[in-house]
This record gives sequence, C-alpha cells and structure tokens, in this order.
Amino acid sequence: MRSSQAEAARPLDHWLTNRFHAYSARMGLLWRTPVRHEPWPLVHATTVALTQTPTRAAGLPDPETEPTTHTSPCVGPVRLGPARPACATWAGRRHLAAKP
Repeated sequence: MRSSQAEAARPLDHWLTNRFHAYSARMGLLWRTPVRHEPWPLVHATTVALTQTPTRAAGLPDPETEPTTHTSPCVGPVRLGPARPACATWAGRRHLAAKP
C-alpha cells in the first residue's frame, strides 16, 4: 500500500473504517468487545499488492474494480469495554453441549 497526502474526509469513508466492536475467540466461545474512539484522520492510499482469498473461498468472482484503500497516519486513544459472549444464546448452548 502506498499512501498519499490527500485526506479522505467523506462521511462514508469514516463510517466504513470505524470499528465498533472487536472479536476474539476464547474458551471455545466468540467474544465481542465494544470499541470507542474518535474518527481517525484518513488519507487515500493505493493498493500495490493484494491476495484476494476471502472472495475466492466464498466462491465469489474477483472484484472487477480496484479496491478502495485508506490509511491513517495516527490512531488516537481507543477505549475498550467489557468483553461479552457475541451471542449469549449460542454461547450458552455451546458451553452446555461441551459438558459431559
């Protein structure tokens, strides 16, 4: 990826790059952690190399257009909330199913 100095200040760009939750696998469960941060300063970037495995794995064709790429010169403070099972019902069933 190569970055430029041109800012990408469109609201859609900020919404697409914002992270509202972080996910992790722990103790056989999928956990969701709320994430809060100020909008990151975004600049346009150019993708130099890309391996498109997620779309191929899903059986989808490769995109026909160049990817939209952004980067940020800095990321401000990030606050993480308490982690909880991503789906309490699913997590409870999986946990119960694992017991002998």
